[in-house]
Parts: sequence; structure tokens; C-alpha cells
Amino acid sequence: MGQHINTLSGYEQITSLKPFYASIVVYNLALFFTKFSIMLQYLRIFPYRKFRIMCHSLMAFVFAWSCWTVCSSIFFCTPVAKFWNPILPGHCFSEWVLW
Repeated sequence: MGQHINTLSGYEQITSLKPFYASIVVYNLALFFTKFSIMLQYLRIFPYRKFRIMCHSLMAFVFAWSCWTVCSSIFFCTPVAKFWNPILPGHCFSEWVLW
């Protein structure tokens, strides 16, 4: 937080990456709930059948997309602790592909 990662000790890097990992999951959940609440509001406002069908379809897509993003952010690394401790055995997805 305010320092370059190369200047941090190993312990400081680990303690800063744990909250970062949690923030990625919380961010994806917050995006889902925000989008879903807006679409629920649209359902309350607009009574038109075609609009409601499209809104339900979009809600299903957003739900599926959000499930994928939350699951992929939780299981970005196997085991999960490898995200903040790279010397552990296991593997992580490529950051360039996911982000």
C-alpha cells in the first residue's frame, strides 16, 4: 500500500496479497448484486411482456456469468494459498488470460 512490491519483504507481500485475494471475490459479488438489483427494479417499473422476457433472459445470463467470475476468482490457484505464497506446489491460471 504505497510501496513497490519489490521493496516489500516476503511476509509483507503475503500479508498484502491475502486481503487483495478477498477483495477480488467481494468485488465480483458486489458487481453481481448491483446488476441484479437494477434488473429487478426494471421488472417493477416496466410491465411490458417482451421487456420482461428480455430482462429475465439478461438476468439468467448475468447470473451464469457472475457464477463463473466468482468461482474462477476463488479457484484462481490450486491450492488457494498459492495465490499469496508462490513457493507452494500447485498451479494458477495465467493473470493475462483472466484479467
